[in-house]
Amino acid sequence: MSEDQNKGFLSGVTGTVGGAAKGVTDTAGNAVSGLGNVVGDTTKGLTGTVGDTTKGVGNTAKSGVDSAANMAGGATGGSSDSSDKKQSAQNPLGL
Repeated sequence: MSEDQNKGFLSGVTGTVGGAAKGVTDTAGNAVSGLGNVVGDTTKGLTGTVGDTTKGVGNTAKSGVDSAANMAGGATGGSSDSSDKKQSAQNPLGL
C-alpha cells in the first residue's frame, strides 16, 4: 500500500470511528432529553392536578360559607350579599 493509500485508509477509519462515536453520543443525548421531557411533563401534570384539586376545595368551601351567610341574612330579613335581592323573614330561603 502506498503512502497516499495508507493515509486515505487511515482517514476513512478515523472518519468511521468518529461518526460512530458521534452517533452514540447523539443517541445518548436524545435519550436523556426525552427522559427529561417526560419527567417535566409528569411534574407539570401533577402540579396541575394538585392545583385544580386545591382550587376545587377552595371553591367548595367558599360556596358553603356564602350559602350559610345568605341563609343567616335571609333569616334576619335581609341579605348578607348586596347583590342578592332582599329576603323576608317569612321566606328565608328566597323561594
